[in-house]
Amino acid sequence: MSTKIDGCGEIPEGMTSPPVSAQLKYWHWACVAAAGLFYLFFIWKNSFLVNGHRFFSLFDDGMISMRYAKNLADGFGLRWNPGEAPVEGYTNLLWILYMAAIHLLPVPMSKTSLVVMLTGVVILLFNLLVVKRIAERIVGKNSYVPLMSVVLTAFYYPLIYWTLRGMEVGFLCLLTNVAILLAFRLQERHSAADVWWLTLVCCAAVLTRPDAIVPVMVVGIFLVFVMWQSGFKLVYLIIPVAVVAVIAGHTAFRVAYYGDPLPNTYYLKVTGVSLVERGTRGLWVLLELAVYHLWSVLLIVAVALGTNFKRLLSSKVLLLLGIFAGQAAYSVYVGGDAWEWMDFSNRYITIAMPVLFVVLGLAVTILCQFREKALLAALPFLGIGLLVQCRYYVVVKPQKLAVLGLALTALLVVLIGVGLLLLNRSRRLGPATVSLVTLLLVCLTLNLFGVSNWLMGKNNGLLTLEDAGASRIGLLFRQATTPDVTIAYVWAGAAPYFAGRRAIELLGKSDKVIAKSQPVAEFVPGHNKWNYAYSIGKLKPDLVIGLWKATDSDRKMMTDWGYIPICNDWYLRKESSNKVNMAILCPSLQ
Repeated sequence: MSTKIDGCGEIPEGMTSPPVSAQLKYWHWACVAAAGLFYLFFIWKNSFLVNGHRFFSLFDDGMISMRYAKNLADGFGLRWNPGEAPVEGYTNLLWILYMAAIHLLPVPMSKTSLVVMLTGVVILLFNLLVVKRIAERIVGKNSYVPLMSVVLTAFYYPLIYWTLRGMEVGFLCLLTNVAILLAFRLQERHSAADVWWLTLVCCAAVLTRPDAIVPVMVVGIFLVFVMWQSGFKLVYLIIPVAVVAVIAGHTAFRVAYYGDPLPNTYYLKVTGVSLVERGTRGLWVLLELAVYHLWSVLLIVAVALGTNFKRLLSSKVLLLLGIFAGQAAYSVYVGGDAWEWMDFSNRYITIAMPVLFVVLGLAVTILCQFREKALLAALPFLGIGLLVQCRYYVVVKPQKLAVLGLALTALLVVLIGVGLLLLNRSRRLGPATVSLVTLLLVCLTLNLFGVSNWLMGKNNGLLTLEDAGASRIGLLFRQATTPDVTIAYVWAGAAPYFAGRRAIELLGKSDKVIAKSQPVAEFVPGHNKWNYAYSIGKLKPDLVIGLWKATDSDRKMMTDWGYIPICNDWYLRKESSNKVNMAILCPSLQ
């Protein structure tokens, strides 16, 4: 007798994945419950007090979206500043429409971000269910692969971070995974209802972000393969027709409302930057990501492909790998993200990580079945790699105390791996034990930097303190300035949202002139263009809240334009002193 795992060939009886016991399903629910509690704790740790009231804030770009959403809910349209010509300083229309709906609820400004974060919790938890279903479609329920996939996804720090900090990453990840699951179902059994659901999901994805066309196209290629196997069905044409119609309609709206066929952020990142320059940076940061963050996952998958190619690969697994490859290629094309220094996957790669975890779980299971000694021999090397990774953070990053504990954990795992290798000579181990140790190692390598930030005790995520500070600044401006004041920002998210004043975005995300100008610095997506002569000298804001990479010449020009330095590297226009209460804004100067 034999058992067949889709794409894994015939597996002799006795060498299949360990049967899922009656209690194993409870481990899924325990994982979901633990993850949910962690997500809520993450959100709570992001909160801060202002005059005894608890506030919540999102990632800076998320708060830019919130400003657009608030203006739309208040009846001013999708505009950065009410009453001014609209500029599309966002790329997440559907997400902003949802944020606008939140602003129609009787929720105070201090808690609107909390609603977005709680929505992220629901998205992350529902995504775990979808990931489990995807894994089960490949290996069936009688396997540890779904549980491994769920655990890795549930506690993958970058996905948690980007989602709970208010970005649309988690929602796009969920839509992508639902599209994959529907495509799997269509491969197994044609259903017109699933075609319509897949159409809706694909349209929602490209409305959430235009670059979601990448995973949508990968799913489309898979469906072509499905039709090639089972025969062409006319109803499938509704998917590309609907997606093209949505993209065309959205583009027509852009041209009519904003005057441009593409978002302003596209011009900001692409104008004046060659494909070679973007691709060079994008490839470099992708290689760094592979070496410092994804190395353990890629190594195990590569070993499994090299030693068990026919057993691992199937049409379904190829779709999952295609989603990851598509997102990696897109990340290279756009030059990576602006926050690659965080040393974990950027917003584009993060979307595809759960499906890569499914492939990883399948790879570990197959290696345990057919190459158990090879996998056991690799465990000490994975532990050594983790030690090297720890050393990188100790030397390069200010995480010495936090990483020390992780380094000791890595050393312990190395010793466990060696012990398991020795014990296995007498066949005392089972695949479950080996899988557990491998899972622990991979979790540590993937979440090392994120966890180390937690252990430092300062905050629960990079830039959270800065975003909280920007929120306090915005509330301060609301109190210390008149409603007709104009403020120029570098950090143009939380502060403008809470200030509720006319804002100038110095880095050009919501400014067509800056976005379409030539870069003035080395390429970093969205952070290499500024023009103080235009933004400050010509537009004449009343307050300037910091300068981006300011030089002595820039500061001299500020004086020439009639600005005086006040506090915190801020500048006040002399003619605007009647619009600012200095006793509130800078009490230390009084």
